[in-house]
Amino acid sequence: MKARVKKMGIALGIVLAAGAVVYYQAHTKPKRALERYKAELTAQGESFAMEDFFPRPVLRAEDGTENFRKATQQTTNWRTIFDTNPPPSAQVVAPGRAMPGWRLDHFFKTRHQEIYTNSWDEVGAFLENDAGAMDAARKLIERPRVNLNLNYYEGFNLLLPHLGAIRRRTTLLAGSAMHNLHRHDSQATMSDIRAMIAVGNGLADEPLIISQIVRIQTLRLGFDPIWATVQSPDMTE
Repeated sequence: MKARVKKMGIALGIVLAAGAVVYYQAHTKPKRALERYKAELTAQGESFAMEDFFPRPVLRAEDGTENFRKATQQTTNWRTIFDTNPPPSAQVVAPGRAMPGWRLDHFFKTRHQEIYTNSWDEVGAFLENDAGAMDAARKLIERPRVNLNLNYYEGFNLLLPHLGAIRRRTTLLAGSAMHNLHRHDSQATMSDIRAMIAVGNGLADEPLIISQIVRIQTLRLGFDPIWATVQSPDMTE
């Protein structure tokens, strides 16, 4: 009986020792390999310090932070024409053919089994009420850099409410560009398009993947009004 217990103890000891070896191999060895790889990259000039990826300081002469905040402030009434039926950049009139949206007198859209029909006068009235924020966005053309003082040490807990506001402001600028095309105001149209680019580039220095994705999306939104602009007879070289 004692011999049997002794054998069982030896077997258990062997199992525990084998488990310890497996644990060491599975956890310690990869960590050591990672440390060696990091040391190699550091020797080649790579940095692993978060501070090295923070945005560079913004000079006062190019600081557009105040205008950026005004341009991306939350609109009190979110249920607007730009939410239900924004001005279209184009309307398909035949297979492979489209009419620039600014040539339409009215435009409609079906949304959730509801049909919305709007006019350029309604667009103009909304933009007039939003003139302060729109002017702030246009001022970013001259001062495009911003400093939002984000605490990157918060990691995944970092809140980024400005990203949604940037997309909304870009949508409003696109609608304003189409409205100005309809009014045959080419200078104001180009100002709106340049402001769209400036608002998106306010994220240029943010070292976050999601920020750069939103930046690319906002710049993409500028393609449609640019296409509509080159269709206008008011635009020259």
